Amino acid sequence: MLGTSETIGSEADLFSLIDRKNKIYLRKSQANLPNTDLAETRSTPQSFSALHSRPKDTPPAMQVQQAAENLILEKYGPPAVVIDQNMHILYFRGQTGPYIEPATGSASLNLLKMVHPELIIELRALVHQAIKDNNSVRKEGLRMHHNGNYKNLNLQLLPLVSPITMVPSYLVVFEPGAEIPARQGPLQPEDACKDAKDLRISALENELLTEREYMQSIIEEQEETNEELQSANEEIQSANEELQSINEELETTKEELQSTNEELTTIIEEHENRNQELNLINNDLINLLASIDTPIVILHKDLTIRRFTPAAKVLLNLIDTDTNRPISNIRPNIVIPDLESELKQVIESAVTKSMEVQDDNEHWYLLRLHPYQKQDKNIDGVVMVFIDIDAIKDIEQLRNALQYERRLAAVVRDSNDAVTVQDFNGHILAWNQRATELFGYTEDEALQLNANQLVPDIAREEMRILLEQLQHGQKTPPCETIRCTKEGHLLKVWMTTSILKNDAGNPAAIAITEREIL
Repeated sequence: MLGTSETIGSEADLFSLIDRKNKIYLRKSQANLPNTDLAETRSTPQSFSALHSRPKDTPPAMQVQQAAENLILEKYGPPAVVIDQNMHILYFRGQTGPYIEPATGSASLNLLKMVHPELIIELRALVHQAIKDNNSVRKEGLRMHHNGNYKNLNLQLLPLVSPITMVPSYLVVFEPGAEIPARQGPLQPEDACKDAKDLRISALENELLTEREYMQSIIEEQEETNEELQSANEEIQSANEELQSINEELETTKEELQSTNEELTTIIEEHENRNQELNLINNDLINLLASIDTPIVILHKDLTIRRFTPAAKVLLNLIDTDTNRPISNIRPNIVIPDLESELKQVIESAVTKSMEVQDDNEHWYLLRLHPYQKQDKNIDGVVMVFIDIDAIKDIEQLRNALQYERRLAAVVRDSNDAVTVQDFNGHILAWNQRATELFGYTEDEALQLNANQLVPDIAREEMRILLEQLQHGQKTPPCETIRCTKEGHLLKVWMTTSILKNDAGNPAAIAITEREIL
């Protein structure tokens, strides 16, 4: 595609015009002419010899059909030539001798230089019309001299397009008619003169009509060309004015560039100083993070990892290449419920949050989520800090356990029921005040006793069965039984038993609550 003020100049033979208005051209193929073979030519009618030269994958029936079609085309097809848009002959077909023959002088394949002189005017008009309309045209009833006689023929032009180069070409078909022999016998001078006059007048009229049509097309093309040249001239003038203004602008721009270069030099020096300061700050930050034993992770606003301390690698299962990865893609060694929603809430609210979390080894940490605030007060991420509170957690658990045991001991001590604890061998492990009042043994005396001493003979079998059930982890309902006091009195009591398990979850002792039945 060319601009409005551009032209192909002396390279017109290398390009063909596609769109005159928009100046679109198509490169012509110089190495290989378009494939315009209409059919295979043969010097002999031995069509079956061509059959054997066909590709092996062609079916035999198709080979026979193709050979027959080629033979018919060779014997009965009209002579024709293929030309390009410049009327250069690209291909000959059939016996074109009566219509086309080489001209005297330098060798040329131009159709108008080789065609029969009586066909030049008609043929030129037909070619011009076919190129202009890009459609087939036909001219019938033409006459030409041949071997001393007149010969009728029809001319037809058909547009062609090569499927490889897409270059337009045209098929010129000469359809021969019957020859008109010269008049036999002597002619009267008046008849001969009249026939010659009529023929001459008819020929001149046809030639004049053809020339008018051709001249009209040339005039139209010339008018279009004049309009294009006028518009091109106006465009060139406006382009010159634009170039002049552009030149002035370039001068101004040059001065501005000089001042801009000076400013850039100053800015570059400032940037170099800033870079040195940033390098120092970055080194300080790297050393600071490396010296901190506390796991710290800094996140971007989109929750991707910005930085982290070495202590955070083990806790969160991080590696050096995890920078800029989303925190949701990390599988840490610590359980943090709803981490993403908590981080987003901190970014939105700009408020610090704290929560207690536990790693896979049941080690406790206090997770503090701080909003990452820039100098302009905008929130650009979150800082995650993990504080080790495992020791504090143990102290709290001990304190809670101690308080629980104190409350439990107070309940047992002040209970209105006799509460005792014994193992499965009968050794008494605990004894409250109400047990002393009910059975007569002090706590020191009771801790030296065996629980079987409190069971009379009539209730020992029942107690043995009960202990076996408790030892196997079976729950027993409250029941009524008989106890023996220090003085040997028998008491009817309502007994409730509970199993006490060790750290492994196995039955280790029995807590017995007894109330006297009056």
